[in-house]
Amino acid sequence: MDLKKRLTRFVWVNMRRFSFRSLLTILALVGVLGAAGCAYQPTETVDQNPVSRKFTWFSYLDGKGIRSNCLPNSPFRMRAVYNGVYDEQIRTYDLRPRVGEPGAFDLSVRVISEADLSEVEVKKIGGLLNPWRGTGEKIILQQSDIALLDRTLEADGIFAKPPVGLELHSDEFYWILSVCKEGGAYFNAVKWPNESFKKAQFPKLLEGWDMTGIPFNPPRQVLNFDNPLRRSEEFRTDFRLRIGENGLWGILQ
Repeated sequence: MDLKKRLTRFVWVNMRRFSFRSLLTILALVGVLGAAGCAYQPTETVDQNPVSRKFTWFSYLDGKGIRSNCLPNSPFRMRAVYNGVYDEQIRTYDLRPRVGEPGAFDLSVRVISEADLSEVEVKKIGGLLNPWRGTGEKIILQQSDIALLDRTLEADGIFAKPPVGLELHSDEFYWILSVCKEGGAYFNAVKWPNESFKKAQFPKLLEGWDMTGIPFNPPRQVLNFDNPLRRSEEFRTDFRLRIGENGLWGILQ
């Protein structure tokens, strides 16, 4: 039995004995072994591999690639991320032109919720990571849909100056957006319970296009005892972000 198979069997047999952090460390090793010799390549959508996603999440949120490649003749692009408490639910919406179909756009949606260990596939090395991959769908939108989205984002103030200095905690509810529109690059964030969050209409628009069938985790005041896993530091994923004038200004651990 080779090293990957032995490690996989060991993780499965002893899964309940590990702390959450220890399990992630072992899964990371499994991921490295499974992709030996292959360097991680950033993609246009959120990474389905939970190991590499953990290392690229803040870069993905920042959306710099969308803004830095936004030229006068660039098509409409958008990335919108909903943090519904990081350990409970994150939703990502990546919009880009559809290849070979002028005027059509692909909206890639992924919802990542609390891990369900029943989804683990022991026979496949990558199957160990299934509970953390989330659910994804792709929807085709037309130019009329993009025009509606553009008007909605405009009305919601997404093309205005971002709330510089605003801090966003992993245990909070907020949206982070990066948009390329007619050569203009935009970055913004709205946080619950601020008025900008409550009045925003773009989430309803995205929800209408969302075919994952998974409801939004609604905003609420989060306390440590809401979730038994949150009572222990071993199970928490804590981070704070700070909004700058053009992207994330800092990551405060």
